[in-house]
Formats: sequence, C-alpha cells, structure tokens
Amino acid sequence: MQWLRPARSMGYDDSAKISLALGWRIKRVFALGFSYHWFLADGDSPMDSLGTMDLGMVLRPREWLGAGLVVRNLNGPDYDGFPIQRTWDMEITARPLRDRRLELGVGLRIGERRGDLDPRFLFSTEPVDGLRIFGQGDRRNSRTDAL
Repeated sequence: MQWLRPARSMGYDDSAKISLALGWRIKRVFALGFSYHWFLADGDSPMDSLGTMDLGMVLRPREWLGAGLVVRNLNGPDYDGFPIQRTWDMEITARPLRDRRLELGVGLRIGERRGDLDPRFLFSTEPVDGLRIFGQGDRRNSRTDAL
C-alpha cells in the first residue's frame, strides 16, 4: 500500500494505491509476474477506483546474464476520460564477477502511444551476504508518466 501525496500546486488530492502481485518461476531460467494496482481517492476524484495491470517476465539463461520485459498499464485504463499510456520496460543485466557481488544493467522504457524512449542504467552490489546496495539512473522524458 502506498499513500500518494502530490504537490498541492499540481491540483490533485491525496490518494492511496494498493498493489497485489504474483510471481511464478516456471523453469529455472524463466519466470512470469502479474500485478494489479487499485487507486482509492475521494469519491469525486477521477483517480477513485482506477485500476491498472502490469505483466512481466524474466529470462536468466546463465547465472551471469539476465533479461526482463514488463508491460505497464496493460489494460489501458482511462483517467478523467484520457487513456493512460501503456509502456514497455526492457532490461538486460550482467554479473561480471559471475555472482551477486556485482550486477550492471541497461534498460529502455518505450511509451506505446507517444513513442517516448527513456534509457535507464542500473547498479547493484552485495558486498556481504544480506547487504545489498542498489542504484539507478534514468533520463525520463517529461511526458512519460503523464497521461
């Protein structure tokens, strides 16, 4: 559950987001995931009862190589009469040390309707078992998360 508090200058009220997800490892090298996000807001808000679905898959043919794909807003819901853009997130990761101590990745988010292209770079390290440090940087088109 998330509590969403946009800046007052944006003109949106606070809302809540409840997410439910299910992951299924089909084979040692392949997994699927599904999530549903339900928004709750004041009764007269267009955000109230909005629902979005995401579908993802991961392929890890080798311990040191992985690829993933997530389709966000799969159901293409409307917000206040405007369709929310479906996006495709693709990512490739590599573990140069062939274990979890270091993982590097590059990804790309593509907006289906507007053709936005937003690259992303990832870094993850597990210097000792149980301690994971993660960083991500992206260049996001100012329109990407808008309707």
